[in-house]
Amino acid sequence: TALNTACSGDTDVVATGTYYENIIVSKDVVIIRGNSATTSTSVIIDGGWRGDVITVRNTSSFTLEGLTIQNATWGENAPSGKAGISIDASTRGSFTLRNLMVRKNGFGIVVKNSRNGAVILERNLIAENIYDGIAGNTIGSPEIRMVNNTIARNGQSGYADGAAGGSRIFKNNINAQNGWYGVFPHEGSGRFMSY
Repeated sequence: TALNTACSGDTDVVATGTYYENIIVSKDVVIIRGNSATTSTSVIIDGGWRGDVITVRNTSSFTLEGLTIQNATWGENAPSGKAGISIDASTRGSFTLRNLMVRKNGFGIVVKNSRNGAVILERNLIAENIYDGIAGNTIGSPEIRMVNNTIARNGQSGYADGAAGGSRIFKNNINAQNGWYGVFPHEGSGRFMSY
């Protein structure tokens, strides 16, 4: 599809509909948005339980907005291969996820291999995932900023952090009815919470 063939610098606007595919983004400065960047319900990317729905790697800047991301593989309890959105942030870039609905996946969003840079999550609904809504894995010293999100009804924690370092900023989020914890940060991570 056009999403899988996006070139560096592209902005792809996705027409209304349901798309059954697994997307790999490995180009710089790619923006993928639904036809209404502020509403997620009219464009659905359905992974069909075949691995991650959207995988981001080898890119220094990426924005995803206005989509529903659903049905990544559920499988066993490990982040690899079953996130609605999997971000390998080893390129030290800037990654923005905005106005998304991320639901019914193994994990909602997984951020891994991040050493520097920023991951920004704004105005998303992250719900009904089997494990954690948001999982940080092997994170070094980036900033992860979560603002105005609703993180609810996930099977384990709303946010869980598996590595120390960097900063986690939680501001004006609703974190409710998750199976374990609302926020479960690593003890070695700096964090600021404002509700």
